[in-house]
Amino acid sequence: MEIYGLISNQSNQSNEEIKNQYIPVNNFEQVFDAIIKHLVIQNERSEDLFLGDCRYRGKDNYKCAIGCIINDKFYDEIIEGSTVDVPEVISAIENSNPNLFINPDMETLFGLMQNLHDKIKPKLWFYVAFLYWRDMNHILQCNTVRFIENRKYMFGFPIHNYSMVGTAMNTVYEDTAYKMHYQDMQNQEFSLKELFMTQLKVNPSISIREFFNEHYDRMSFLAEKSLQRFNLSKSTLPM
Repeated sequence: MEIYGLISNQSNQSNEEIKNQYIPVNNFEQVFDAIIKHLVIQNERSEDLFLGDCRYRGKDNYKCAIGCIINDKFYDEIIEGSTVDVPEVISAIENSNPNLFINPDMETLFGLMQNLHDKIKPKLWFYVAFLYWRDMNHILQCNTVRFIENRKYMFGFPIHNYSMVGTAMNTVYEDTAYKMHYQDMQNQEFSLKELFMTQLKVNPSISIREFFNEHYDRMSFLAEKSLQRFNLSKSTLPM
């Protein structure tokens, strides 16, 4: 069977049949888990072979953050080059995951995940994912529409459009994640990312959120010094 992109051959199906199986996601938590685990395992962007543009289906059958929650049966080349809020992409997600309710919070999560894949370096995905998870309540409360309506600010940046939200978040999170990555790699015993990958081999159904919760203190410690200058919210998503 396949658990969010992880293969465990416990049936009479061929490896190719198992690899091509798609397991629908049903809620916010499963979407977050499925996408982050997929990205951390793939560890490369899904890109066009020649142009290097991000694609829902890329070279070597790689999949982007949103591409991994779209069943091959409902994938169409027409969605390439489109952002996740385009009706054709939303339709592909809905058809692939019939029990998934797509509300504004889910759309915000889709945008975050697409941004993570397209704009953040792969080696930092694991650490930015932790920061997203840690600050998720704050992020959901401060989505673009509410910022525009209420004339609020995000991390000290005035928000006027989606691109500015992305720029502000990337500046903060990528800088913080880079420092976390550097400090984590200095550990002589093991890094948290290596620990997670090792645990995945033993238990493919492990939740990335549970891992973050279990190691919250250490991951927060890695981020502490770089977070002070940005004064970020430390709210977490109640999953």
